[in-house]
Amino acid sequence: MSVEMGGSTDGAAVIALAAHLVRTRTVNPPGDEAPLAAELAGSLAAAGFATHIVDHGAGRASCLAMIGPAEGRRPLILSGHLDTVPIGETPWQDDPFSATVRDGKLWGRGSTDMKGGVAAIVIAARRLAGLPLRGPLVLALSADEEVGTAGARGLIAHPAFPRTGALIVGEPTGMRPGIAEKGALWIEVRFTGKAAHGAYAHEGASATMGLIAAMPGVAEVVRPLPAHPILGPTTANIAMIGGGSAPNMVADRAWAKVDIRSAPGTSHAEILAAMRTALAAAPLPAGVHAEIAVMSDRRSFETAPDDPLVLALQRALAGAGVPETDPVGLAYYTDAAELLGGGDYTALICGPGVPGLAHQVDEHVPVDDLVRAADAYTALGRELLL
Repeated sequence: MSVEMGGSTDGAAVIALAAHLVRTRTVNPPGDEAPLAAELAGSLAAAGFATHIVDHGAGRASCLAMIGPAEGRRPLILSGHLDTVPIGETPWQDDPFSATVRDGKLWGRGSTDMKGGVAAIVIAARRLAGLPLRGPLVLALSADEEVGTAGARGLIAHPAFPRTGALIVGEPTGMRPGIAEKGALWIEVRFTGKAAHGAYAHEGASATMGLIAAMPGVAEVVRPLPAHPILGPTTANIAMIGGGSAPNMVADRAWAKVDIRSAPGTSHAEILAAMRTALAAAPLPAGVHAEIAVMSDRRSFETAPDDPLVLALQRALAGAGVPETDPVGLAYYTDAAELLGGGDYTALICGPGVPGLAHQVDEHVPVDDLVRAADAYTALGRELLL
């Protein structure tokens, strides 16, 4: 099926495209975003965009597209990811890939997170392509946001990706400007001991007892850190633990995986240093040793509420009929965490759908949100690039 991207005053085009994207399965893992990235690139090329497929291997790819003069106004970068989480084990009301429209909502996996946002971005870009732009309009449509960072990292490594600009990530915010995003630091605390027969436990060194002794103090490290006025405190969640080989053995290995969500202004390096200090001071059993390994490190960000980009987005949202445009903060992370590593950008998160519906059974997005999002992105592009 070809992608229909023509502008439409009644919003039919954005709803149709969003439905098509939902029906296109890009569940991650494995992702399989390459066919959709190629399809979108072909349609954008037909509209006059210069397009690039960023290949990540194994059926994975992102799409980078741009139009407008290289010089002139600061680039506007519209970002969205193409992959979705799995559907889960709980039954849905409808086939999660049927893209049913009912009760003023589009239902299906990815409708909120975030194929609705991608559809709005693409429709807005098509509308803007026909205007005399005075600066670059860039679309960064990434693979692998739900599990990894291959898509965003591949995009910023591409020589055509701009090194400065206004970055709008279309993740679901209820159509309110997201001006702050928590960072995510995932660590694994690894304990090693000495195995022994359970009948002779005194001859071993229990790694699991080391875990029990150490982890409360490690997790407490973040408690005294200052809270952010919008996002609240930095948190540490001991999300997973494991270890041992059999119930009749002293465990010589144990591990804990910790999800740290950091408020803007909080240094991940300082958190890690404090956690290593706490681990070194923990009352570990004799013969047990511990170390910390970083699994994932995503930065936080914040943009001042009176930044010109925030004010321009608020005007665009109000003009599109969005009733509430006050800025909000986001506890979840987005591709902004990686894209901001590519240069000097002012970043905001804003897109259709309620964040709490992401990754849920019976995920859905109001079709009015899709229409307003496309209209708001169009209006923002007109203000920034004309």
